[in-house]
Amino acid sequence: MVMLPSDIVEFLHGPQIMALGTRDATLRPAMGRLLGAFAEGPTDRISFFLPNVQSEPHLTNLADNGLVAMTAGEARTHRNYQFKGRVVAVRASTAADAAIRDLYRDKLIRYFREEYFMPLPDEFIGGYISEPSTTITFRVAKIFNQTPGPNAGKPIDFVPAEG
Repeated sequence: MVMLPSDIVEFLHGPQIMALGTRDATLRPAMGRLLGAFAEGPTDRISFFLPNVQSEPHLTNLADNGLVAMTAGEARTHRNYQFKGRVVAVRASTAADAAIRDLYRDKLIRYFREEYFMPLPDEFIGGYISEPSTTITFRVAKIFNQTPGPNAGKPIDFVPAEG
């Protein structure tokens, strides 16, 4: 079975700042903020939580072409990855998803409060609208290192599953 690199799986479990990129049929891009992601066990799949307040035009774009570009970055070090792939499932977040999502949100808020290099107002770090959300799972086809430096933009050694 194909596996995402274990250090990247651990990185995804946060707290990281995440964004979703999709595009429509005319190649017009759209971007949205995500609130958490996870990869379970040996897999080439990532699931993430898209707050419904930001779901359009992403759900329309995904229904049209299924293409996902997701980024995850660490605020202090700027370690950053981009994941590209194709959606395999879209569903309303369950109670179990919400528990993971909210734990991720709390880790991110705690990170900004306790560890970030500058104090930020509560409105900035605590104002996430996360409920309701949609859980989107995609099969990773490519991973790129987006960390500033000599390897920025280079692919990560990863062989996705067929299909």
